[in-house]
Amino acid sequence: MWHLIKSASVYRESGVCWIVTDRQVSPFSWGNYIVMNRKDYEAYPLIRLHEQMHVFYGHSWDSLWMQLLQVFHWFNPVVWLWQKELRDLHEYQADYGVISCGIDVKTYQLLLVEKAVGTRLYSMACGFDHCSLKKRITMMMERKTPGWKRLYILIAFPLAAGAVFVFAQPKVDAALQTVVVRQAAMCDSSSLNMSVSAADYAGLAPDAVAFDVYVNQRNQLMIGVFDKMDVVKLEGLADAVSKRLVADFSSRYAKNKEVPQIVACITADRNAKMGCVYETKQQISRGYELALRELSAEYSAELLQHSLSNRIVYNPPRSYGNPVAKVADKNKRLEGFGITIFMEGEEKRSLRDFTLQELESEIASLLERVDISKNVISIGLNVPKDVQEGMVYDVKQVLRKLYLLKVDVAH
Repeated sequence: MWHLIKSASVYRESGVCWIVTDRQVSPFSWGNYIVMNRKDYEAYPLIRLHEQMHVFYGHSWDSLWMQLLQVFHWFNPVVWLWQKELRDLHEYQADYGVISCGIDVKTYQLLLVEKAVGTRLYSMACGFDHCSLKKRITMMMERKTPGWKRLYILIAFPLAAGAVFVFAQPKVDAALQTVVVRQAAMCDSSSLNMSVSAADYAGLAPDAVAFDVYVNQRNQLMIGVFDKMDVVKLEGLADAVSKRLVADFSSRYAKNKEVPQIVACITADRNAKMGCVYETKQQISRGYELALRELSAEYSAELLQHSLSNRIVYNPPRSYGNPVAKVADKNKRLEGFGITIFMEGEEKRSLRDFTLQELESEIASLLERVDISKNVISIGLNVPKDVQEGMVYDVKQVLRKLYLLKVDVAH
């Protein structure tokens, strides 16, 4: 494994060392190293995301611990069974992490079919093909079950062996290959771009550039642009944002002696919790502060203020959860929600624990009484931290009937 790493091309990005080789090797990861065949690296962004999940969860250290345990308990058959179950668990967890990032399940399963057979040369590493196809696809479709029901997985062992035999020589025709590659590019959660409507809504300059921060339904974060999204932890988001801003600002200034506005575009799954979205916004703001502090020693305050004025825009939430979080019943009371309507800075009306029906009626009444073109109307919206983004978005859609330019979300 180390010989392969030393003889291949190395790309370092966001703490991960990508080892790209021309050898026909199945993708695998060890520590912060991810080894992939060059063709796979270029053609399969989902495999890259899968291997990043292994690194993110620290699976290599689990495997190392198990290897050390086998050194002292080589005579114990239970330990060898544990090793197999641990490896399978790693693959389930990595698969679940990929799907939780918003990847289409069927697209990912098609990729598994295509890549069903691969070399297994590196037993200590976390590889894309280590776990049998049947079990991985089955686990993707299963919900969490009580502990005693997990014994049913024993039934899957003979099925898994059969699946390995059936797919020993997989043949994916050109049409399926095209579908897999095209859908992978379309459904990869890394392809999150700032929408034109978001830029217009925030009043950004036409030449503004954006990087994306995605909050998935498990309240995990990804940061980057297009096909270069990195998984980050919430507590490390500020540093990641600062690092990206400093690098982007410096490179653009070196080329053009000027830098456009650099904005952060937040996109959340409808099932993401608002508390996480709020903390994400706070961490991004902190990242801007760190970047300004680092760059202020070399660049003028005027230039930095223009380019890094801590602008954050929001995309509409995405719908990948099952079920999708939404306010299905307009007569359902939204516990913990609060609305305050201000006119010319003076509080005029407030609602607590309201229904969407009540909110719509209140807005309709306000629109009949007040000419909003002649009065400055603003809204204060308070929501519980544990409420889902999708429900808050449904409330905002009703509030937008007031043609507001800004809705403040307070926790």
